[in-house]
Amino acid sequence: MKKLLILIGALLGILIVRGASPEARRAFRIFEQRAEQGDSEARYRLATILETGWDSVPHDSVRALSLIRSSAAAGFPPAMNYLGYLYDKGYTVNGRSLIAVNRDSSIYWLKNAADLNDPRAMSNLAYILLNADTVGKNSDEIGKDRSMAVMYLTRAADAEAPTAMSMLGDLYRDGRGVPRDTAKAAELYEKALSGGLGDAEPRLITLMISRWDRMPQAEQLRLGERYLTTYAPAAGVLLLERAADDTRIPCDTPQMARALYWLGEAASRGVGMPVNSRLGMRRYIRAAELGDSDAIRVADDFRGLYPDDYKALRDSL
Repeated sequence: MKKLLILIGALLGILIVRGASPEARRAFRIFEQRAEQGDSEARYRLATILETGWDSVPHDSVRALSLIRSSAAAGFPPAMNYLGYLYDKGYTVNGRSLIAVNRDSSIYWLKNAADLNDPRAMSNLAYILLNADTVGKNSDEIGKDRSMAVMYLTRAADAEAPTAMSMLGDLYRDGRGVPRDTAKAAELYEKALSGGLGDAEPRLITLMISRWDRMPQAEQLRLGERYLTTYAPAAGVLLLERAADDTRIPCDTPQMARALYWLGEAASRGVGMPVNSRLGMRRYIRAAELGDSDAIRVADDFRGLYPDDYKALRDSL
């Protein structure tokens, strides 16, 4: 059945992109039949289609919500997670409230999904617990909520959920519910970034910028290269700018040249910063003058093609 649902989902994706082919229409009918026969995953997937409508299928929020409820009641974790989310935010369609905000119901469904190892539910539940109104609560109740949030975030982070990693990083950064540990926080932000969560990059920068300022030049260069060429390009630019600072004492010229080469790459390609071809070439030229072999090749190619522009940029250094 799992393979059939995957196949149907793929056909529906083709249909959405290319229009309703007869094969995709048949797939949709099979999909709908599975939902009517009580398949909890099919019900949830069908609900997501009905929420917005598709091709000749009009959106039907009431039916979609009914399918989500039945799928959640049958124990399908993504449906339970979504229903918990809806109870947290409320669900209104065309001015009509289909679900009123209800924190207890939200926690109930999210916890059920979290206990079935749904990483998104773990993250959503932790967020609610950490941001709940504390009015009328004693310290023991607040501590219990925080401990539960840490437990679920840790499990979700172990399952490589990027949002959970970033949220857990915040807790280690601030020492909330866990001992304050900036190294652990930075590690979690890096993992979140490698998992595709770009929002973790400004957190990493804010946490580490003062420490980066005190790093040896070689370490700034090494870390800057890694960040620039992987998942944290803006952080990489900041580190490389520090490694390229010619006022530092002591300053290793080959390392400074290499940092300038990478900054030339960043500016020329718009990686970690807006595209600025002129700035990029100036950095290449400066790095070439300091002996970086890659920069020499780039600068020589540019000089051969645009000798006047090369001279103007060289004179502006």
